[in-house]
Amino acid sequence: MSAVFSFPQSVGFIGGHPNSAHYFIAGQGDVVYFLDPHTPQPRVPLDPASPDPLHASWHLGAHRRMVLHDLDPSITFGASSAPPACPCPRAAGRTACAGA
Repeated sequence: MSAVFSFPQSVGFIGGHPNSAHYFIAGQGDVVYFLDPHTPQPRVPLDPASPDPLHASWHLGAHRRMVLHDLDPSITFGASSAPPACPCPRAAGRTACAGA
């Protein structure tokens, strides 16, 4: 199941335990890493001259993870309909990727 993160259209999945939902964003082997959508995050300042570091709202102090077999079977996969970015350096400036 952690292979779903290798798809270019994948934006992760939601699930977890009963009464405890998480947003899973990455996987490695039998472990998936998640964000807790119920954890309040500080606001991101809209003023670029603000002394608050912008990255503080999306970088976590600790990684949260769960073993796949501990997941509840009720999960929802997310996918983006936008085309993935082209990994080919020679395709810079083109609208379509010639090498993918």
